Amino acid sequence: MLKISLLISILCLINPVSSRDYRTYRVKKNDTLYGIARKFKVNPDKISRTRDNKKALMVGELLKIPREELIVKGVFKYPTISRPNIIKNYSSAPSNPFKGVIVKNRNSMNVFPSAKGQVVAVDFLKGYEKYIIMKHENGYTTVYANMEKIFVKEGQTVDRKEKLGKYKQDKGLYFQLNKNEESVNPLEYIK
Repeated sequence: MLKISLLISILCLINPVSSRDYRTYRVKKNDTLYGIARKFKVNPDKISRTRDNKKALMVGELLKIPREELIVKGVFKYPTISRPNIIKNYSSAPSNPFKGVIVKNRNSMNVFPSAKGQVVAVDFLKGYEKYIIMKHENGYTTVYANMEKIFVKEGQTVDRKEKLGKYKQDKGLYFQLNKNEESVNPLEYIK
């Protein structure tokens, strides 16, 4: 997982934070980080990362609240021929995080790009088996792991109709979607 995260960090462009990327909020008495995050419908980790002081919240402290991007459905598709069964779902819960989904399709183990993009990594990592990382427009990357066969090479540009390979039936396909360096729930982006 560390190797994949490191690759994604290297591959993604880091955009400087501008005032359009966040709003501010002044901490009030009895505020909690989780309460503020719930109020603004953002992940508390995203607020924590903007704080210089990692200690308890202070009344009067000015927080940067990241603006959530508009999620445009239909840009990404399922990486299988048809809608797959979801074996394990994405979770951002601090107690049980899971940065992707594991899917299986009854009729085919073929894997297709979720969107047109460039293959930036083809490798092997214990626990993920063979995997592919693709770079897409607007700072998105996708990860396809638990692959049995891979039909593409690094540097290759592929569209939605070209096969990336086949996943291992017994494990299912691990699929992850990232916006810049943050994993996001891929099911919110898929039409």
